[in-house]
Amino acid sequence: LRPLTPSLEFAHETLLLFAARGGRLRPGFQISSVSLSSTDIVRLASRDFRPKWGYAVIASLTSTPFISIIGVISSGYARVYTPGVAPHHSLMLRGVVQYQDAGDYVLRQKELFPRGAKYNIYPADYQAASADYQLPLCYPDTGISSILYVRRIRLNLAGDYARYRSFTSSGGHSKKWNDIYSYGAELTFDIVPIRLPSSTKTSVTFKIHKANDSSSPRLGVSMEMPI
Repeated sequence: LRPLTPSLEFAHETLLLFAARGGRLRPGFQISSVSLSSTDIVRLASRDFRPKWGYAVIASLTSTPFISIIGVISSGYARVYTPGVAPHHSLMLRGVVQYQDAGDYVLRQKELFPRGAKYNIYPADYQAASADYQLPLCYPDTGISSILYVRRIRLNLAGDYARYRSFTSSGGHSKKWNDIYSYGAELTFDIVPIRLPSSTKTSVTFKIHKANDSSSPRLGVSMEMPI
Protein backbone atom coordinates (compact mmCIF):
# COMPACT_ATOMS: atom_id res chain seq x y z
CA LEU A 1 0.00 0.00 0.00
CA ARG A 2 1.56 3.29 -1.16
CA PRO A 3 -0.89 6.19 -0.75
CA LEU A 4 0.04 9.86 -1.11
CA THR A 5 -2.55 11.85 0.87
CA PRO A 6 -3.10 15.62 1.00
CA SER A 7 -5.20 16.92 3.88
CA LEU A 8 -6.86 20.20 4.81
CA GLU A 9 -8.49 20.81 8.20
CA PHE A 10 -10.32 23.99 9.17
CA ALA A 11 -11.64 24.75 12.67
CA HIS A 12 -13.29 27.65 14.47
CA GLU A 13 -12.28 28.49 18.05
CA THR A 14 -14.67 30.45 20.28
CA LEU A 15 -11.97 31.82 22.59
CA LEU A 16 -12.05 35.54 23.26
CA LEU A 17 -8.65 37.10 22.47
CA PHE A 18 -7.30 40.53 23.30
CA ALA A 19 -5.35 42.00 20.37
CA ALA A 20 -2.71 44.12 22.10
CA ARG A 21 -1.66 45.92 18.90
CA GLY A 22 -5.22 46.90 18.08
CA GLY A 23 -6.36 47.38 21.66
CA ARG A 24 -9.58 45.42 21.20
CA LEU A 25 -11.12 42.01 21.82
CA ARG A 26 -11.48 39.43 19.07
CA PRO A 27 -14.53 37.09 19.37
CA GLY A 28 -12.99 33.84 18.18
CA PHE A 29 -10.63 32.88 15.37
CA GLN A 30 -10.05 30.16 12.79
CA ILE A 31 -7.26 27.57 12.56
CA SER A 32 -6.24 25.83 9.35
CA SER A 33 -3.91 22.85 9.03
CA VAL A 34 -2.49 21.68 5.69
CA SER A 35 -0.51 18.45 5.42
CA LEU A 36 0.87 15.98 2.90
CA SER A 37 1.58 12.38 3.91
CA SER A 38 3.38 9.57 2.07
CA THR A 39 2.95 5.98 3.27
CA ASP A 40 4.45 2.66 2.17
CA ILE A 41 3.36 -0.38 4.19
CA VAL A 42 3.02 -4.15 3.76
CA ARG A 43 -0.56 -5.42 3.98
CA LEU A 44 -1.53 -6.96 7.32
CA ALA A 45 -1.91 -10.71 7.78
CA SER A 46 -4.96 -11.97 9.67
CA ARG A 47 -3.20 -12.01 13.06
CA ASP A 48 -1.15 -8.85 12.61
CA PHE A 49 -2.15 -5.75 14.58
CA ARG A 50 0.46 -3.53 12.87
CA PRO A 51 2.13 -3.70 9.45
CA LYS A 52 5.16 -6.00 9.35
CA TRP A 53 7.19 -3.45 7.41
CA GLY A 54 6.36 0.13 6.53
CA TYR A 55 6.88 3.83 7.00
CA ALA A 56 4.96 7.09 6.86
CA VAL A 57 6.18 10.68 6.60
CA ILE A 58 4.00 13.78 7.06
CA ALA A 59 4.78 17.47 6.51
CA SER A 60 2.26 19.94 7.93
CA LEU A 61 1.65 23.66 8.43
CA THR A 62 -0.80 25.04 11.02
CA SER A 63 -1.82 28.69 11.06
CA THR A 64 -4.61 31.19 11.75
CA PRO A 65 -5.22 32.49 8.20
CA PHE A 66 -7.33 35.55 9.05
CA ILE A 67 -5.38 37.01 11.99
CA SER A 68 -1.64 37.58 12.47
CA ILE A 69 -1.37 37.65 16.27
CA ILE A 70 -0.89 33.86 16.62
CA GLY A 71 2.30 32.01 15.68
CA VAL A 72 2.55 29.57 12.75
CA ILE A 73 3.58 25.95 13.35
CA SER A 74 5.55 23.93 10.80
CA SER A 75 6.37 20.29 11.52
CA GLY A 76 7.70 17.05 10.09
CA TYR A 77 6.60 13.64 11.36
CA ALA A 78 7.89 10.12 10.62
CA ARG A 79 6.76 6.62 11.63
CA VAL A 80 8.49 3.28 10.94
CA TYR A 81 7.20 -0.29 11.40
CA THR A 82 9.53 -3.28 11.74
CA PRO A 83 9.03 -6.91 12.90
CA GLY A 84 9.86 -7.94 16.46
CA VAL A 85 11.86 -10.93 17.66
CA ALA A 86 9.00 -13.44 17.30
CA PRO A 87 6.02 -13.97 14.96
CA HIS A 88 3.38 -11.20 15.17
CA HIS A 89 5.63 -9.03 17.37
CA SER A 90 5.90 -5.41 16.22
CA LEU A 91 8.25 -2.49 16.81
CA MET A 92 6.98 0.99 15.94
CA LEU A 93 9.29 4.03 16.02
CA ARG A 94 8.01 7.61 15.72
CA GLY A 95 9.61 11.03 15.64
CA VAL A 96 8.63 14.66 15.11
CA VAL A 97 10.36 18.02 14.70
CA GLN A 98 8.29 21.18 15.16
CA TYR A 99 8.97 24.91 14.93
CA GLN A 100 6.66 27.82 15.87
CA ASP A 101 6.99 31.50 15.05
CA ALA A 102 6.45 33.99 17.85
CA GLY A 103 3.21 35.95 18.09
CA ASP A 104 1.11 37.75 20.69
CA TYR A 105 -0.38 34.28 21.26
CA VAL A 106 1.08 30.84 20.52
CA LEU A 107 -0.45 27.39 20.02
CA ARG A 108 0.38 24.40 22.18
CA GLN A 109 -0.29 21.83 19.47
CA LYS A 110 2.20 18.93 19.48
CA GLU A 111 1.87 15.93 17.12
CA LEU A 112 3.75 13.54 19.41
CA PHE A 113 3.91 14.03 23.18
CA PRO A 114 5.12 11.76 26.03
CA ARG A 115 2.16 9.78 27.30
CA GLY A 116 1.25 10.53 30.92
CA ALA A 117 3.03 13.93 30.93
CA LYS A 118 1.29 17.25 31.55
CA TYR A 119 0.22 18.86 28.27
CA ASN A 120 0.83 22.42 29.48
CA ILE A 121 3.81 23.69 27.50
CA TYR A 122 3.88 26.15 24.59
CA PRO A 123 7.07 25.27 22.73
CA ALA A 124 8.97 27.40 20.24
CA ASP A 125 11.18 24.49 19.14
CA TYR A 126 9.99 20.96 19.84
CA GLN A 127 11.49 17.51 19.15
CA ALA A 128 10.07 14.16 20.23
CA ALA A 129 10.58 10.43 19.67
CA SER A 130 8.83 7.28 20.88
CA ALA A 131 9.21 3.50 20.67
CA ASP A 132 6.42 0.92 21.04
CA TYR A 133 7.04 -2.82 21.20
CA GLN A 134 3.82 -4.84 21.01
CA LEU A 135 3.42 -8.61 21.35
CA PRO A 136 0.55 -11.10 21.75
CA LEU A 137 0.30 -12.67 25.21
CA CYS A 138 -2.34 -15.32 24.58
CA TYR A 139 -5.38 -16.30 22.52
CA PRO A 140 -8.19 -17.20 24.96
CA ASP A 141 -10.80 -17.84 22.23
CA THR A 142 -13.49 -17.90 24.89
CA GLY A 143 -16.15 -15.71 26.47
CA ILE A 144 -19.80 -15.40 27.46
CA SER A 145 -22.20 -16.71 24.83
CA SER A 146 -23.95 -13.97 22.80
CA ILE A 147 -22.40 -11.23 25.00
CA LEU A 148 -18.62 -11.16 24.77
CA TYR A 149 -15.95 -13.18 22.97
CA VAL A 150 -12.23 -12.61 23.77
CA ARG A 151 -10.01 -13.36 20.77
CA ARG A 152 -6.58 -12.16 21.90
CA ILE A 153 -4.72 -10.36 24.71
CA ARG A 154 -1.67 -8.30 23.75
CA LEU A 155 0.88 -6.11 25.54
CA ASN A 156 2.51 -2.87 24.38
CA LEU A 157 5.66 -1.55 26.07
CA ALA A 158 6.19 2.15 25.41
CA GLY A 159 8.88 4.77 25.90
CA ASP A 160 8.61 8.47 24.96
CA TYR A 161 11.09 11.36 25.00
CA ALA A 162 10.70 15.03 24.09
CA ARG A 163 12.68 18.21 24.46
CA TYR A 164 11.64 21.78 23.84
CA ARG A 165 12.66 25.42 24.03
CA SER A 166 10.23 28.07 25.23
CA PHE A 167 9.68 31.63 24.03
CA THR A 168 11.52 34.48 25.74
CA SER A 169 9.78 37.65 26.94
CA SER A 170 11.02 39.44 23.80
CA GLY A 171 9.42 36.84 21.53
CA GLY A 172 12.62 34.97 20.68
CA HIS A 173 13.54 31.35 21.37
CA SER A 174 15.19 30.43 24.66
CA LYS A 175 18.65 28.81 24.51
CA LYS A 176 17.75 26.31 27.24
CA TRP A 177 16.32 22.90 26.28
CA ASN A 178 13.89 21.19 28.66
CA ASP A 179 13.43 17.40 28.78
CA ILE A 180 10.25 15.34 29.20
CA TYR A 181 10.15 11.56 29.13
CA SER A 182 7.79 8.77 30.10
CA TYR A 183 7.49 5.00 30.04
CA GLY A 184 4.60 2.61 30.48
CA ALA A 185 2.58 -0.34 29.31
CA GLU A 186 -0.77 -0.95 27.64
CA LEU A 187 -2.78 -4.18 27.93
CA THR A 188 -5.23 -4.69 25.07
CA PHE A 189 -8.10 -7.16 24.79
CA ASP A 190 -9.27 -7.90 21.23
CA ILE A 191 -12.92 -8.78 21.58
CA VAL A 192 -16.14 -9.42 19.65
CA PRO A 193 -19.06 -7.91 21.63
CA ILE A 194 -22.82 -8.62 21.38
CA ARG A 195 -23.00 -10.94 18.36
CA LEU A 196 -21.07 -8.66 15.99
CA PRO A 197 -19.38 -10.38 13.01
CA SER A 198 -16.12 -12.14 13.95
CA SER A 199 -14.27 -9.98 11.41
CA THR A 200 -15.13 -6.86 13.44
CA LYS A 201 -11.97 -5.48 15.05
CA THR A 202 -12.92 -4.16 18.48
CA SER A 203 -10.48 -3.69 21.36
CA VAL A 204 -10.35 -2.40 24.93
CA THR A 205 -7.02 -1.07 26.24
CA PHE A 206 -5.92 -0.41 29.84
CA LYS A 207 -2.98 1.99 30.11
CA ILE A 208 -0.42 3.03 32.71
CA HIS A 209 2.31 5.62 32.02
CA LYS A 210 4.81 7.33 34.32
CA ALA A 211 6.28 10.70 33.30
CA ASN A 212 9.19 12.58 34.87
CA ASP A 213 7.00 15.65 35.53
CA SER A 214 4.64 13.73 37.86
CA SER A 215 5.21 11.82 41.09
CA SER A 216 2.56 9.21 40.30
CA PRO A 217 1.63 7.24 37.17
CA ARG A 218 -1.41 8.05 35.08
CA LEU A 219 -4.03 5.42 34.34
CA GLY A 220 -6.37 5.29 31.38
CA VAL A 221 -8.74 3.11 29.42
CA SER A 222 -9.86 3.35 25.80
CA MET A 223 -12.04 1.43 23.38
CA GLU A 224 -11.76 1.13 19.59
CA MET A 225 -14.72 -0.02 17.55
CA PRO A 226 -15.45 0.43 13.82
CA ILE A 227 -18.70 2.27 13.10
